Amino acid sequence: MGQNQVKEKSREEDDTSTPILMSNLNSDDSGEKNQVSFHQLAYRGYIDEIKLILTKDDFSGESIVRKLDSLNKTPVHNAALGGGRSKTELVTMLLKHDQDDVRSNNLEKLVNLRDTKGRTALHYAAASRRPDLIAKLLNDFEADPNIVDAEGCTPLHICSLQGYSEEDVTCLEVLLKCPQVNRYQLCGPARHEQSAVHLAANAMADKVLKHLLNSGFDHSKQDSRGLSPLHLAVNAGDTPEAVACVKELLRACNIKEVNAKSAENGQTALHMAAYKCHFNVLRALLDETNTDIWVLDDQKRTALHWATEAWFRNQSLACIKLLVESNKVADWQDKANFLYGDNTGDPRSKYKNETAMEIALKHKAIRITEYLIQAHPSPEAWLDDQMMDKIYRTLPEAMIPLMNSKGLTYNPAKFHERNESIDASFGCLTGYADLEEDDPGYPVKHETKYLHSILHAPKEIQQSLLLHPLIQIFIDIKWKKIQQLTWITIIFQFIWLLLYTVLVFEVYVPDCKEEVNPGIDSMTNGETPKNKTRSLKFLLSLGFYSSEDSNINDCVFNTGAAISIVVVLYVMSAFVVMKEIFQMLNNRKYFRSYANWAQWTLLIVFFINSIPAFYSSPEIEKWQIYLAAAGMFIGWVLSLREIAKFPNCGIYSAILKKVFWHCLKMLGFYVPLLVAFALTLRLLLPGKGQYNYLFFGIVKVLILMTGELDFDDSFYKDEGPQLALNFIYGQFVFLLLVFVTTIVLLNLLTGLAVNDVQSLIEEAEINRLSNELEQIFLLESLLLFIRDKLGKGSLAEFFHKFNVTSVATPLYYYVTSKISGIETRSYSPDLKKRIKMVMTADESSD
Repeated sequence: MGQNQVKEKSREEDDTSTPILMSNLNSDDSGEKNQVSFHQLAYRGYIDEIKLILTKDDFSGESIVRKLDSLNKTPVHNAALGGGRSKTELVTMLLKHDQDDVRSNNLEKLVNLRDTKGRTALHYAAASRRPDLIAKLLNDFEADPNIVDAEGCTPLHICSLQGYSEEDVTCLEVLLKCPQVNRYQLCGPARHEQSAVHLAANAMADKVLKHLLNSGFDHSKQDSRGLSPLHLAVNAGDTPEAVACVKELLRACNIKEVNAKSAENGQTALHMAAYKCHFNVLRALLDETNTDIWVLDDQKRTALHWATEAWFRNQSLACIKLLVESNKVADWQDKANFLYGDNTGDPRSKYKNETAMEIALKHKAIRITEYLIQAHPSPEAWLDDQMMDKIYRTLPEAMIPLMNSKGLTYNPAKFHERNESIDASFGCLTGYADLEEDDPGYPVKHETKYLHSILHAPKEIQQSLLLHPLIQIFIDIKWKKIQQLTWITIIFQFIWLLLYTVLVFEVYVPDCKEEVNPGIDSMTNGETPKNKTRSLKFLLSLGFYSSEDSNINDCVFNTGAAISIVVVLYVMSAFVVMKEIFQMLNNRKYFRSYANWAQWTLLIVFFINSIPAFYSSPEIEKWQIYLAAAGMFIGWVLSLREIAKFPNCGIYSAILKKVFWHCLKMLGFYVPLLVAFALTLRLLLPGKGQYNYLFFGIVKVLILMTGELDFDDSFYKDEGPQLALNFIYGQFVFLLLVFVTTIVLLNLLTGLAVNDVQSLIEEAEINRLSNELEQIFLLESLLLFIRDKLGKGSLAEFFHKFNVTSVATPLYYYVTSKISGIETRSYSPDLKKRIKMVMTADESSD
């Protein structure tokens, strides 16, 4: 069937339906089906069918053109809303039919009847963008243009909501030509009592908005929320239409209207555009001369604060750059105040709560923080101690771009001529407070208080920071200045440990000198006995004396010697306790270290071990000997920590610790396997005492892992091998034990250890630098504490010698962040390469 045939068939069906419709027009019960069908004909624009129906209307009963559907729409509503191409002709026909109908006398005009939404035919004519129909309704049928719908909108408001084409502008022009149109009428509460300008701005209807403004509509009035059309336009979006609306409103606004605050939160259009991150709208606002970038809202925030608060939006950083780099904050002091607050006093005195930098740090917005740090050309103008501390504690990696751009400088020609010296600015590491100290009592700068925060960051962040050449150079110079103090602390700790060792040996195996009476003893067969030297047990244990030359029996305890050692140890221990308390106060992770817990345990054990030294004849219990042995073990194991303070030795301590814990975890996992072998051998070898108890059986299995198999003692006697079934079966179990423990587990442990060592070797540079930084920080903190308490006069000058940024003059020291002529010849090739990469990258970015 062809397309024309389909149309003809459809038309025939419509024609056949006409008598059905007409048959019930005059009846009291017309039926909803016929009524809806007539409304559908009007909506679809079947003008011929409608005309035929109207010609057969005998004007008796209810008027067909005033019939209401389920939404209280008349056929005129449906025709105005739909109507097809003949909409105007169809609506005119329906309205004229009503005018000719005597039944409509004394009734409300059909053109002004409202549906359930409160809308008239004029509302729908405006919504369907038909200026000819609007003109017909206004001029020929005297439609009321000020009737409001359920939302309080007039046809003018509806036109304002859709301004994307020339037809919308034409509809608006037709409405505005009507003298009855109320230009000042506002929408209802549902639409926040907005004007036509509000609606056009919110809908980004740029063409209609322009016409409204040119027609003299009020552009400054605020709605019930306290928002002006400019507020709504910047909030609407970042499309070209929205930008066009903003520009039209800016042309119409004066300086007060451009910077008008909303009644709701005191925000201007600039605040809203910044928080929404509408980049193009924000640029249009900043291009406007009247825009004030310094305005604060009710929360004492500028647009920069809100752009930073919107850190999660894609365009946030771009909007921040737009604000910071605008010509409205060109002066460097203004830029510092705009970015970081009023630096004349409290950096936050201008802002009630927090600066943009603090907002970025709060949300850990790394890219925004990096930009804000570098936004000002002179970081020393704003980067105070308080802000440095916040940055290094929260986002230390954000300082890397500043280190790259401001940290290292050199003359390329001289550098490549083997005159390998560079200039460094350590301000981004130590702080930018340059102090002249003509007063010897003036505090010395704590140079590592910010860098120490790096050690609390995740491993990948530590790596990126500690391997930065500026930080490596600083740590290298600082370590050379302070390593002598490290030697002193290490020697002090070893002296304490040696004295404690002597005390344990001399108290629990006391030293004595016994006079041996010469003469002839009946037991010596007339020979004179050899005099035996009474020596210290500690020296004897070290092999300085032979046990044959020393008599250690029947000793009298030497209280004086023991007390002397204890007194010295008490004095030294007091310093150790003060050092530990100081570290506790300066290290947030102090109690997370097993070594620190072990140090306090050793001090407590020493105190208990020292008590018998005050008795002339102490009675030593077994538990005291066990405790002394534990103290000796802990003390000498802790000595590894002192040796590890040296950069080149620290890696060995790290290897031992990592491999130990890794192997311990693995053995813990395989404990059931060891128990299985121990219990099995206990049943199969009942005569072997080492398997009689579970604990000793597990110890025996662990010893077997080392290769000490002891096969003969287990399965052979003097008369030959045991041929009993359990011994034969036991040999198979023993063989399985050898295979699993000696071959499998031991090789597995070895492989894990090799992997751990390899990974630590790769991290050796990081471990070395972190170890150096930790030691430098603790020693520097201790020095500054002592200086604050005792340092006066020449003693105060002594502490400056340990600072990298302290420079001596004939009269006084001064502190500067810039150090010149740093020699790099002794640095590793890898560090030299990274130095060149950083400085070359900075030059290319410039």
